[in-house]
Amino acid sequence: MSFCFFPSLGLVCTRLLPSPWLNSSNSNCNGLLKWQDLYSRSEAHPYSYKITTYGISSFNEWHASSIRPNPHGGSDYILCHKGYPLANISLKMPGIHNVLNSLAVIVTMMALFTNQKQISELINCARLHLSSFIGVSRRFEMVGTVRGCHIYDDYAHHPTEVHAVLQAARQRFPKEALVVVFQPHTYSRLAALKNDFARALSKADDVMISAVYPAREVNTWNINGRDLAASIVGTKAEYIPNLEDVVDMLVLKILEAPDHDTVVLTLGAGDISTVGTRLLHELRQRLQNVL
Repeated sequence: MSFCFFPSLGLVCTRLLPSPWLNSSNSNCNGLLKWQDLYSRSEAHPYSYKITTYGISSFNEWHASSIRPNPHGGSDYILCHKGYPLANISLKMPGIHNVLNSLAVIVTMMALFTNQKQISELINCARLHLSSFIGVSRRFEMVGTVRGCHIYDDYAHHPTEVHAVLQAARQRFPKEALVVVFQPHTYSRLAALKNDFARALSKADDVMISAVYPAREVNTWNINGRDLAASIVGTKAEYIPNLEDVVDMLVLKILEAPDHDTVVLTLGAGDISTVGTRLLHELRQRLQNVL
């Protein structure tokens, strides 16, 4: 992820990267903000860089402490700077990745302002806005609910994203059955990351893999969704190439026990985004006829 601001702001945020030395067990739980002050350069040093770290480890300059689920289905945490608590932050979005995203927002704001009074006001402003932010389209987006079935959609098409959204889903729905429909995006990505996808998807209770969404590619890798389904261990996984058949199978599965708490999560960067709305429509029609 990178940030870009106009020079008139005095700063250009040039890079936001994982901070690997802070938590070697999970580099996704830390970040590094490297920013450039356009007004503090000299001939010898044309650009001056400042580095700020953030994450869930107390080794970071900014970190989230005491992270816990809240009644809204999101996360609460204590915002700390150099070990000192500054504010209680409440998010409506679940998942550690959203805690990190909120920290990135706060740290970027702090990079733009140095006045102590402004910092206090900015943190309070960020706290208020973060508490009401419900997310963006296709990021753990709720499609709808029918009886006991909750349908969500997410753009995740990389193993790291898949892992993050499944962790978020488990946080919000710790006891419900989690059914994941995944559409691999491009043959090259599937060939390179098949085992990583398999490990991430194994965290679901039931997995359906569709045909690969090829985008710009021709399948010169001789790989398909069946190969991914066969690689998933520890959970039920099946290959259903056609999305229409996926919807039909989900409808039949859910109608067996419509009041059983189930979360259906559709994942991918292709036309998988249509599955959730079609499933919702079919379930509403079928269940209305039953009633």
